[in-house]
Amino acid sequence: MKLREPTAGDAERIHELARSAMTASYSLSPQQIENVITEQFAEARVTGLVDAPDDRVFALEDEEFDTLVGLTEGHLDGSSGEIRWLLVDPEHRGKGVGTELFETIVEKLREDGAERIDANVLDADREGAQFFEEQGFERTDDRQVEYGGEPLVEHRYTLDASEREMSDDTGGYIDPTEMTLENTETHDGTTTATTEDGETVYLNLEETKSGTEHPFFVTYSDEAEKNRYGYYCSNCGSLKTTRDAQDHIECTECGNVHTPKSAESYDDSYL
Repeated sequence: MKLREPTAGDAERIHELARSAMTASYSLSPQQIENVITEQFAEARVTGLVDAPDDRVFALEDEEFDTLVGLTEGHLDGSSGEIRWLLVDPEHRGKGVGTELFETIVEKLREDGAERIDANVLDADREGAQFFEEQGFERTDDRQVEYGGEPLVEHRYTLDASEREMSDDTGGYIDPTEMTLENTETHDGTTTATTEDGETVYLNLEETKSGTEHPFFVTYSDEAEKNRYGYYCSNCGSLKTTRDAQDHIECTECGNVHTPKSAESYDDSYL
């Protein structure tokens, strides 16, 4: 899978993606779905998102089939971020597409200054609501929205992004600066670990995966973080980890495990 920003040439595919994703997962009538798609995923609007300075849009492309399989749309307004849509092709569910897009949009909004992130979830999307609660979002408001002149109920979930560093599998958030990371060194804000072969790898303390004991940190073989190496287990300090195609990560030293519990549920939910 290739993560990239969509282009104007992707507008037609995004329109198709929205229809198939919502048809598979929303408890809405075909006409209600068409109303949403007509308003939110018309070609002119999708094309405008690409260059809009306050919008953040990312897509995942299946390079084997040369087609987009997922898309997320976010918006930044000062210190407030918003996740508006997350779409996953039904044929690519359970592969971590939704999870990767969610983590990407949250981190991008945080990097650009969002101290609070809101997610708007239609009442017809029950699995989406459950997912956000698992990620530490709290339901803060309900409102009525209209698509095609027909009213629908929408729930707002909010996260204090300034405090969200990473989550464990209980939904609690952990500050990496308060953790003791075994077998690492930190100099000038850069944290490194050493492999058995003597190779230095660089830990990204903001790029994490939850674990049954403690989170996993993504590691890179270069300081510029262009080449991913693998994962560091913060439970035991080991770099000996495995990862399969379903994003199941396991530390072979201590048995700490990341199970993409959110991947299947979130791949089935669309904001």
